[in-house]
Amino acid sequence: MGLVVKTAPTIEPVTLAEVKSHLRLDTGTFGDQIVSTVSIAPATYALGSSTNGTGVDILNKRTIIEISVGTVAAGGLLDVHIEESANNSTWTDWTGGAFTQISAAGTYEKEYTGIKQYVRSVGVVTIAAVNYSASVVTGSYLTDEDTELASMIIAAREYCEDYQHRAFITRTYELTLDDWPRAPFDLPMPPAIAISSIAYTDSAGTATTWSATEYQLDATGFVGRLSPAYGYQWPSTTLRELAGITITYTAGYGTTSAAVPYKTRAAILLAVGDLYNNREATDIVKHEIVYLGLERLLGQDKVYSV
Repeated sequence: MGLVVKTAPTIEPVTLAEVKSHLRLDTGTFGDQIVSTVSIAPATYALGSSTNGTGVDILNKRTIIEISVGTVAAGGLLDVHIEESANNSTWTDWTGGAFTQISAAGTYEKEYTGIKQYVRSVGVVTIAAVNYSASVVTGSYLTDEDTELASMIIAAREYCEDYQHRAFITRTYELTLDDWPRAPFDLPMPPAIAISSIAYTDSAGTATTWSATEYQLDATGFVGRLSPAYGYQWPSTTLRELAGITITYTAGYGTTSAAVPYKTRAAILLAVGDLYNNREATDIVKHEIVYLGLERLLGQDKVYSV
């Protein structure tokens, strides 16, 4: 049996800012390290124009959307929506606000307080032409240790996932088996959300995708359970000797850090703190205290093999 991550999560259960707060690291103020990125280039946009701005990565940054308006032709109006995305591809309006019916020159600002990794501006001009631009201004809150802290977050999350035998942020797994298991079968690294496909390869090397109507997933319990649907059995084809079955499925609590239980996120912060404060080998008593706290936070949701 083999299990690999086919599509990794795009975020971590805890942010760099949360880790810095947990470690009491002073990273300064918003004005310390400001970066302004153009989303919509400055130009005069004609009546009826709709302009999608460039997406900007704002992960772990305080973010302000800034609209700079120059000449407004008589009667001209500008509406600018703020859109957000988890992947810089699929965009939706941020419900936290927008710039509406701008009719005069000036600078307009609004802070983005959402949870997505990318934002962009979408400008719409009505009645008459408007000269404007849109920028995404971020305060990076950087320290010299940011890269190392980001690696520690990943290491701590991996440790906690391995301890619990659970997936936290949603990702896609590919599970290979030599033989059909006893039903119902517990999919590893729960909670399982959905099965993308089940394929099997026979002894002649011919691959077949099993019809989704012939199997079922119970995603309501402590773990995800797979079995043939009522009235069906596992396929009777003679499988090739090794890795004849491939199950592709998604697992995790959700696509945002808020979906992960608080006690699990607290355990990750505790593990990051240990990695940060103990860069080298330390005494066993100190580590026993730290990992006793981890085990108490993680133990209730740990998945055990049966």
